[in-house]
Amino acid sequence: MVLSYLELLLLSVLAVSTHGSSSFYGESLFGSKTPYFWERDANQTIGVDSGMTITHNGKTCTAFYMDALLRHGARYPKTPYIVDMNTIVTKLRSLPTTATQHPFVNTWVDRFPMNLNAQLTSLGKQESYTLGKRFLSRFHSLLQPASARLQYYASDKKRTQDSANYFQQGVTGRQMTDDFSNDTQPTIDNTMLRFYTNCHEYSATVLTNDSAIEEFFKFQQGPEYTAMKKAVSDRITAGHINLTISEILVIHQYCTLELGLFKTSDWCSFFTKEDLEVIDYGTDVYNYWLKSYGHVINSEITCPMFVDVFGNMDKAIQADREGQSYTVGTFRFGHAETLLPIYSALSLFHDSTPLLASNYNAHRNRTYRTSKIAPFSGNIYPVLYKCGDELGDIYLKMFVNEVETPLPACGLKLCPYYLLKSVYSDAINNCRFDVLCHNIHSTMPSAVVG
Repeated sequence: MVLSYLELLLLSVLAVSTHGSSSFYGESLFGSKTPYFWERDANQTIGVDSGMTITHNGKTCTAFYMDALLRHGARYPKTPYIVDMNTIVTKLRSLPTTATQHPFVNTWVDRFPMNLNAQLTSLGKQESYTLGKRFLSRFHSLLQPASARLQYYASDKKRTQDSANYFQQGVTGRQMTDDFSNDTQPTIDNTMLRFYTNCHEYSATVLTNDSAIEEFFKFQQGPEYTAMKKAVSDRITAGHINLTISEILVIHQYCTLELGLFKTSDWCSFFTKEDLEVIDYGTDVYNYWLKSYGHVINSEITCPMFVDVFGNMDKAIQADREGQSYTVGTFRFGHAETLLPIYSALSLFHDSTPLLASNYNAHRNRTYRTSKIAPFSGNIYPVLYKCGDELGDIYLKMFVNEVETPLPACGLKLCPYYLLKSVYSDAINNCRFDVLCHNIHSTMPSAVVG
């Protein structure tokens, strides 16, 4: 029997006092603000060259090119959240019950500096650097001798550029430092990494259109979210005032980011696990409709990335066959809004039924869970393997967050490269981004790699 949210709430109220400020540390319940190494073991031993060779049909296959898309590392909250949180704290300090029931509120100091808003925290820096080291270890023979043949790209946001630099230090085997003078600075490329900001049609029909995410608003008005909102508000204010959904979500984000960075947050004590599940589902409904499977255009606007990635892979194949020097690794640093549409374009993490306001309980075991597929430093990367001298001996393996992931296009972990190129031929060969987006002024480079 599946308990309703209201029944779970009654049970959780009895247990809420036992939740310490670090009770949820390591739990994948915080959407895209989940730290990467809550999903992956940072202390895992990555065998040297453990990803370099595989066996297929009795042949030894060797990796010779990779093209990685990585989200930036853990960051500080953005300015509006910092401003709102301090306004909320002032409001809470004026309540008669705060001093006795929640004394930490009166002494709490915001440890997120306004001048560092949206920039990498020390956790985010370490995530990016450690990921670079893990890539180097797993593909050492490919990457170590070719550090001069690696390319780095980032969006125009400082957090992605810094992530690229810390990753570069790790992947080239250097010590981690805030001094980037010895790093190859990433090329800024918003066409690939912030394509969602360059498409008028997407902006008009999805991004700024509330009806495009009506399921999210319905869920916020539904029984699970309403009960969560009242329970959390009552715990914080003892019923003296009713906190808004926006205020509760600001407190939730501070719980999330403090917990990730400091391993403890008193703000988390106001939430039960079921509360976090409800908020997490709401976040996933929002992302599903705004950035993924909810609308066809969400995945269609990724076609510039398909053109570029397959163009790079074709170049690597040709250069390798001709014995010429070539770029062996391309590393792109973007955002959750970059990753999630790519997943939907590849049909990854696609549940059999859409995420709706009405099917919260049915989706408790959903595969589309942002906290697991697009945490801070989340990543996806295809690796090309050569299993022989013929073009038919070229295979591709996809990794998501460092885990081998079957592609629905071929149903296997190792796919024939030219089969995939055929499956995705429309995105590769017919990418008319400005036409699709009804852009008046072109956002695409004049020369497109074929």
